[in-house]
Amino acid sequence: MRRLLRISIILSATLSATCLAYEPLTHQTMSDVAASQVIPPLLLDWNLKGYADLNQTFPDAEAGANECVYLGPEGSHPDDDCMDYLHKNSIPPLMFVPAGRETIEDLIKSGAALEDEDNRSICHFYDPSDRAGNSSHSLDFSIGQANFSALDWATSPNAINNSCSFISARINLVPSSVQSYSLTNAADDLYQGLTASLEADRESYLGKLFLTLGHGMHLLQDMAQPQHVRNDMHCDNFIKCLVVLYNPSKY
Repeated sequence: MRRLLRISIILSATLSATCLAYEPLTHQTMSDVAASQVIPPLLLDWNLKGYADLNQTFPDAEAGANECVYLGPEGSHPDDDCMDYLHKNSIPPLMFVPAGRETIEDLIKSGAALEDEDNRSICHFYDPSDRAGNSSHSLDFSIGQANFSALDWATSPNAINNSCSFISARINLVPSSVQSYSLTNAADDLYQGLTASLEADRESYLGKLFLTLGHGMHLLQDMAQPQHVRNDMHCDNFIKCLVVLYNPSKY
């Protein structure tokens, strides 16, 4: 019996580690590793300091009174507003800290994690097979369809200032926050961040640029995950999935 218990514990630990593939912490870790290799040479061209230089921070456009930003277990303890948010959403508190200004590294990590905020993940699917005549390649099954595929959500000017939502006659899904972190936004943020006349404006645009890069990397990472390119909904939160969308991953 003790031997079986030990085996069960080992298997449970293994399966739990596998589930991290769907967690924000995994997205921010992958983004950090990639960005730390690619971003530093660009910073020299933009006359900026190092990737993780604590003496160079930019405003965090996503920080607010009730906003929480993922920065990993090493982050400082969240404030009361964040603790309330974490408690309501059953999220481990050590994965978040509130933020007003952040380094380039932490902005990218934050963007990568927060792309799963509210219902944005509905627009994280792209099925290249065009099955059942779904020419938009977005998440599509019997009760409805997402209004954007991952490709359009990440790149299309049509997505800017629009929300990600589920089009259905049978359910009323609350739309996500508007899309202001597409690659189209990033191009404008980079231009303004390098050319705006006021230093405060340049900092604001550059801060949003690095957040947007994190959001974009999250979407690219999802495209390497089978369910996101097979029209395979895998919502595992019974309440958030409104029951009818509940379909936890088998992986």
